[in-house]
Amino acid sequence: MEKTSGRFIDKLIVMLTTLWLVAFTVFSTETWGKYVYLGLTVVIFGLGAIRNGWKVNIAIEPFHLCTMLFLLYGFASCLWAFDATYTIDRMTTVAQTLICMYFVYTYYRDDKDSSRLLDCVMWAGYIVTIYAIYYYGLDTIKSLIAAGDRIDNEFTNVNEIGMMAAYSLIIPLLCPLFRRNCHHRGHRAVQ
Repeated sequence: MEKTSGRFIDKLIVMLTTLWLVAFTVFSTETWGKYVYLGLTVVIFGLGAIRNGWKVNIAIEPFHLCTMLFLLYGFASCLWAFDATYTIDRMTTVAQTLICMYFVYTYYRDDKDSSRLLDCVMWAGYIVTIYAIYYYGLDTIKSLIAAGDRIDNEFTNVNEIGMMAAYSLIIPLLCPLFRRNCHHRGHRAVQ
């Protein structure tokens, strides 16, 4: 019974992580978007703690050290920036995002491979792409492409939409090249 509930929590966390990535993209321009992002972070972290018997493995790794150095440099750049308050505001947002990412990372850090996290990125990209098509309308997108114009950054940066779509296409295509006998879960879910 405990194993079944653990698998259910794992699947729930993967689904919530996908929604977390979608929320980060889709709600980035909304003032309330950060609360959705933070709420999903807390739920994912809490479910991960429950899954591991309330044991949370906190560790500082090379990635975190590099991130901290970047944050220090970013905050120090306010000394020579034209608008120091804008710099501090941007770096505070980056710091908040990275803190949320760390709490989600604590769940995934012990995975032997990155398949589950890649699934989250892949499906989040599909969802964001479908949402963008719905939001702008297929006819509008076609007419903008035909005219050689650019889609406006209304709900998120259009480059971010493009990157998410690209990740969603590249992950299932490149997975077999880098792993022997790769049976990427994203493929199995679609088949």
